[in-house]
Formats: sequence, C-alpha cells, structure tokens
Amino acid sequence: MSSNMLLVPVFLPLAVGILIFLIPRKIKWVRELLSTITALLVFAAVIWIFLNKDARIHYPILEIGRFNLHFDLAVFPLGSFILIFSAGFGLLIAVYSSFYMADTPRQREYYAFLLFTLAGSSGVLLADHLIFFLIFWEIVTASLYFLINTGSPEAKAGATKTFATLGGADGCLLLGIGILWFLGKTLTISSLEVPIQSALSVIAFLLMMVGAITKAGSMPFHTWIPAASEGAPASVMAYLPASLDKLLGIYLLVRIAADIFVLSRGIGVVLMIIGAVTIVAAVMVAVVQHDLKRLLSYHAISQVGYMLLGIGTLTPIGIAGGVFHML
Repeated sequence: MSSNMLLVPVFLPLAVGILIFLIPRKIKWVRELLSTITALLVFAAVIWIFLNKDARIHYPILEIGRFNLHFDLAVFPLGSFILIFSAGFGLLIAVYSSFYMADTPRQREYYAFLLFTLAGSSGVLLADHLIFFLIFWEIVTASLYFLINTGSPEAKAGATKTFATLGGADGCLLLGIGILWFLGKTLTISSLEVPIQSALSVIAFLLMMVGAITKAGSMPFHTWIPAASEGAPASVMAYLPASLDKLLGIYLLVRIAADIFVLSRGIGVVLMIIGAVTIVAAVMVAVVQHDLKRLLSYHAISQVGYMLLGIGTLTPIGIAGGVFHML
C-alpha cells in the first residue's frame, strides 16, 4: 500500500484532468474546485513520498532480448526534494488561477492541461525507466503548448515556436537515450553508469544535455521563453518557463552529469562556458528590453547560467550551489 502512494501524484491529476474535459463549459466553479483539491491532495502525497524514501514500484511490461519495458517509479533524493516544489507551485497556481482565469473563455482546457502538467512533472521526477521518463517529459511539453494557446490571440506564434524548439530538443533527448541503451544495455536509470570514454558516449551526453538545457531555457536554445511570454497567461509563464521547466531541465542535467555518465573535465568546462555566456549575454539583452514580460524572461534565462556554471564544476559543492540557485 505504501509504495502505491507513488501513483497518486502521477495518475490522480491525469484522471481529474480528463474528467474536467467532460464537465460542461457553463459549470465553472467545479473546475476550479476540482483543480485546487487535486493539487492539494498531490501536495500531501508528495510530502509523504519525501518522508518515505524507500518506496518503489516495479511493473514488468515487455522484455525482448536485452530490451525491457518496465513501469518503474522510485524515490530519488534530488527528485523527491524537487517534487515538493513542483507540487507546491502547482497548488499555488491552481489557487491563483481561480481568480486570475475567472472570466476567460478557455477555462476547461486551461485547468485540464494544468493538471496534466502536474502529472507529467511528477512522473519525470519519479520515473526510473528512461522510456517512461520520456513519456512524462513529453506530456509536460505538449501541455505547455496548449496552455500558452489559452492566452491572447498573439500567443499562437509563441506556442508554435515553443513546441518546435522543445520538440527538436526532445528529439535530441530521444536519440541520446537510444545511444545510451546501446552503450549500457539497460534503460533503468538507477542502473546506468556510463563513463565518457568514446566518441559515442560523448555524443550521447551532448544530445541529452541539449534536451536538458533547452528545457531549462539556457542559451543558445532560449528564444522560446521570450516568444511564449508575449501572449501566454501570466499564471502559465509563472508555472512553466519561470519555474517548472527550469526544475525539470536542471534535474535532468544533474542526473546525467552526476549519476548516469561519468564525466571528464573537458565536458565540465563546456557546461561552464555555456553557463557563463548565458549569465552575461541574457542580462545584456534584458537591459535593452522595453516590454516587461520579455525583460523578465531574459532575466530568468540569465539565472539558468548560474546553475549550469555550478553543475559544470563537477564538484559536490558546485553542484549543490547550482541546485540551490535553482530553488
């Protein structure tokens, strides 16, 4: 029974999100109430998960030779810690949205995809199998696209650019996972430890790194954040690009840098260079902005550079500093 609690933050928001689609548009208060109660229950479940670090779920689905597809959820120290903030942000946004989105015409889509985002982010932080990690990752990406589209008519261009940019980065992530399976012969995250000893391992890391830093909003893959800000609801920008996408992107980067791959000093220098350029260049671009949302977007991008810089040191204190700045 205790391990089954891991299913709550993943499948409860998914189920309620689908239910919200079935509620008639004229009935408004039910959607707000369901979303807030669901987010509150998820937050309570997440607190329990954080306090019970040995919980694990393992459901074998398919095995063909060395390839296996298992539905694995596990509690990781960093993942469970970030999960508290992910669920907490979801609860705050659900409460805020009940006022902010009160008079908007697309509430049904908004609240459904808000809950899908909460479910997908929980799945990313609990998944112990790279295939399901990728599935939950894509749920967050797709939900972001639809949430941006619930804003003003100008949001469509930003949503399209966001989906194209993140979709391309997710393609890199998928290819990197494929190479990683070829090298490690397993897709179980907790069982992977691939040293950077060959060109193929370097390519796998760089591909997965692109997926992580694009999600986080680092340069040179940052342009989707200012584009999305122009028409998206403020609550969407606060929940995803400003907080949740950074949490997930930096989480993935820490996992591949500290757990999945055994990195060389050269790779760390690459991360530090990207971080340093992002810090300086994004602030310089922010200085000349006259639109408040774009200005805040570039400042948010700049903060990602500090996180990359800390992680790129490949030292415990540097990685801890990067994670701390993420929060």
